[in-house]
Amino acid sequence: MDGSDLTLGQLRRRSFVRTLLRDQARGRPAEMTTDRIQSAAQRLLKNHGDTDRCVVVYVPGRIEVVGKHTDYAGGQSLSCAVCRSFCAVAVASDEPGVRLRDIASDYSVFLPYQDREFSLSSWTTYPTTVVRRIVNNFGVPTRGVHMAFSSDIPRASGMSSSSAFVITIWLGIISVAGVYRSEPFRKHLTSGADVSMYLASVENGSAYRGLAPDAGVGTKGGSQDHAAILFSSQGVFGHYAYRPLRRLGKIRVPRDVLFVIGASGVRAQKTKGALNDYNRAVRSAEEVANVWRRATDTRVQTMGEMIASDAFSVDRIMEIISERVVDKAQRDALIRRVSQFVRETQWVVPTAIDAIVREDWEGFGKSVSESQRMADELLQNQVPETRFLVRSAVSNGALAASSFGAGFGGSVWALVRSGDEDRFLRRWRAEYGSAYPSRLRRAFFFPDRTGPGTFVLGIDQRLLLIEPEF
Repeated sequence: MDGSDLTLGQLRRRSFVRTLLRDQARGRPAEMTTDRIQSAAQRLLKNHGDTDRCVVVYVPGRIEVVGKHTDYAGGQSLSCAVCRSFCAVAVASDEPGVRLRDIASDYSVFLPYQDREFSLSSWTTYPTTVVRRIVNNFGVPTRGVHMAFSSDIPRASGMSSSSAFVITIWLGIISVAGVYRSEPFRKHLTSGADVSMYLASVENGSAYRGLAPDAGVGTKGGSQDHAAILFSSQGVFGHYAYRPLRRLGKIRVPRDVLFVIGASGVRAQKTKGALNDYNRAVRSAEEVANVWRRATDTRVQTMGEMIASDAFSVDRIMEIISERVVDKAQRDALIRRVSQFVRETQWVVPTAIDAIVREDWEGFGKSVSESQRMADELLQNQVPETRFLVRSAVSNGALAASSFGAGFGGSVWALVRSGDEDRFLRRWRAEYGSAYPSRLRRAFFFPDRTGPGTFVLGIDQRLLLIEPEF
């Protein structure tokens, strides 16, 4: 493997794993994931040998700082990776498919390459989608893959555990099975941005360039999560624009602040009955672009392209919607969607960045508060628990607080001063437990800093296009 080979036997040695991780990232990944990688390797060693080559895959969760529901609509956002992650070890197998084992539950599933009618459960929806898309786009891999993994990202919490899982499975398969060598891969995926946008299409089921569509996981999101997960760096927020993906900048995060995450315990179940709610904002964004395109006889595909047009003004799009959309409920929904998108992309994100650079935490708090207000009133995707967590965080001294993720549950981040996180966390959790005692069993509260993005050990990452500079 290009001079960077790893074997399962090497992963037996704790000192070796710690050094291996330390070369990739400082802090928690080096200190806290060693046990998880060794546990995955030990599980694989029950069926494989010490000299079998392997890859280690590290894929973090993410926080959306500001830029709610902007990516699929061609907007911009500020995001970062966290230090909670998926860790996986993968080896080649003679089985004609992918065998996955969750270390925490010891549950195993085999997904054959040739069987297109996999039975789906909430756990296997994501790897099934990945395997099927790889086979359809790049052909049946010549080698099977056996992968053991674990995750400490709270599930369905808004920290994008689903996208992190998809990326983990994808990287394990293409690394071990050699999919990156295929002609369709080399033809259609040529940069890190391509990989990020393609993985978004795997989830939402759309085509990407010449790679045909297939059934996704049901949600119709964009590539924000994948960009943050793949390309984040410690100590910075990534500023990205979307459709197409491009990096606009990196914003240094002062070391005297950090996040405390409050996962509400209201699970954001995006593969179940809430799909219609999740996808409503996407459909509204698409319809706004359609209405503008028909009215102006242009080729605009997204709201981002719409507001970049010389002919655009807020008054004009509102007038067009009022004149052309007959149904009042739909008309009101489109007006709300335009109002939120324009304000979020043209005011919230730029003012938040400016405030961070100047360490103006009062100004940052105002920008974040406006984003949260619009999520509640215009996107209408908040629940009582996330509303309470935001109010409680601010009242307990957070510099800023916001829900993040698709909505209808999930988590809230609070930015606090370093050294104050323990006091803040205790009070925040206690207040939430008093208000919503039934949620506390599934809730999580923990401090976290910006973490490193995805890395793969045991192969030259350039072959996988894990290229943060694009």
